[in-house]
Amino acid sequence: MIKNAGKSSALLSVVFVLQLAVNTVRAETTVSLASTMDPTSHLYDEHPFLFAYYEVGRPWNGSQVEDGAFDATNGFAETGGGIDIWPRETAFQVGSFFYDETSIVGSGIETTMITGLDTSGFWTHDPNGDGINPAGPSVESDLSDYGLSQYFNTDVLITFGGLDANDTVTFTDGVLSSIDLNVLTTMSFYGVDYDGTFGVSGNQLSYQIDDTEQIFGFDGRIVANMTGTVNAISAVPEPSSLAFLGFVGFGYVVTRRRVRAYG
Repeated sequence: MIKNAGKSSALLSVVFVLQLAVNTVRAETTVSLASTMDPTSHLYDEHPFLFAYYEVGRPWNGSQVEDGAFDATNGFAETGGGIDIWPRETAFQVGSFFYDETSIVGSGIETTMITGLDTSGFWTHDPNGDGINPAGPSVESDLSDYGLSQYFNTDVLITFGGLDANDTVTFTDGVLSSIDLNVLTTMSFYGVDYDGTFGVSGNQLSYQIDDTEQIFGFDGRIVANMTGTVNAISAVPEPSSLAFLGFVGFGYVVTRRRVRAYG
């Protein structure tokens, strides 16, 4: 009985080690969504008697720090006070996504699900973001909670929806070549929700809201149009193109050898 107990203990130890190895191998891989944004990315607030426009690459009062406001109905003339809506300008950090790399063999075109999404670099709640706090921002994110609350003169909340089976990443011969991500997003203030989408198609990142809601008894429209290119993805040839390039390269090597042989 003692011998059997020893064998059982040894077997359990082996099973534990195997489980630990499997869990280690299946650790999620993190990919940065840091992006270079289009300088024309903008935020537009259309309410009665108010047409405020903010743009990433449009300097306000000679300063690239402030992003507006501009009067969209008056030749984008400067109006109001300068507010820094995008502290990082076009260099967005965005956040990251996760996937299980054990499902990727590294040959041909392969697609796997995105298992997690972190958007904290894009927007993070700022404790000073109440619109009237003179202390300045205490948190930096691509879309400034402090800047938004300055403009709307109240707390602003941005939320993101969950992932589903359609949110995937594609690899070409083991190299990340495309992201297919689309989740809901909501910008909320004064108890009103403005809905839109956040996602990536290929290597093109987009945050889009164009929603009109009743606020203070009037129709209020919010337009957020932010687009850019994810830095982690570069142009990757299709497998057939890679095969062709390999064939051409092989032919070049053979030709060089023949030249040397006759030279």
